[in-house]
Amino acid sequence: MLKDFYFEQSNISLWIFGGEKLYKQDIEELLHIIGKGEEREVNIYNEYGPTEATIGCMIYKITSQNCKSEIIPIGKPINNTQIYVMDKERK
Repeated sequence: MLKDFYFEQSNISLWIFGGEKLYKQDIEELLHIIGKGEEREVNIYNEYGPTEATIGCMIYKITSQNCKSEIIPIGKPINNTQIYVMDKERK
């Protein structure tokens, strides 16, 4: 969806994604659209939560050093929380 907007002259410096899988290609395209060569800092986070509203409980800061795999991880639990990943049998 962001591919249809013009962000080259935008002052947006914080991007938070949530709700769907985030792919490395998505990040690369976003950086291209917003002009990654500019001298401003851009922070990008992938956030995960248990609801459709993406109430974030896990977050992952994306950097050029950790954006290597095709799918961006959902991260670590936010402060003062614990996350349990379970299968269909709740194990």
